[in-house]
Amino acid sequence: MKYEWTGKNVSIDELVEHIKVFFTENDFKVGVDKSNGSYHVTATSNFRVEKTKLFVTVKVSGEADDFTIEFTPNKGMNAVWMTSSLTSLFGGNWFLLRNLRLKEKLDRIERSFWSYIGLVIADSGR
Repeated sequence: MKYEWTGKNVSIDELVEHIKVFFTENDFKVGVDKSNGSYHVTATSNFRVEKTKLFVTVKVSGEADDFTIEFTPNKGMNAVWMTSSLTSLFGGNWFLLRNLRLKEKLDRIERSFWSYIGLVIADSGR
C-alpha cells in the first residue's frame, strides 16, 4: 500500500528513524539504504509464522512537505497465493491455511504500521 502526504513539513530522516523503531519494537531486524533521494527500509522478522520469516520493505521518498511512503510485504506473496489456491484444488488445504496465517499476520503488521505512521506524522506537524 502507498500513501502520499503534502504540507506536513516532516523531517524525512526522523520519519525513517520512527519506522526503524516501529519494526524493532515489533521484533524485526531492520536495515536502511538511502539511494537516489529515497530511503528503503527492510525489515525481517526475528520470529516465524508457520515456519516462515516475514519480510517487509518500506520506501520513503520525497521532501519534508511532500513525501510518499510505500509498504510492501513479502515479495512473492502473490505467487504463494496462486500456488496455494491451485494446490487446494488438489487437497492441499493445509498449504492454504498456512498462507492465510501468514497473510493475517502481515495484514496486522501493516495496519499497525499505518496507525503508527499516522500518529508520528500528526505529532511532527505540531
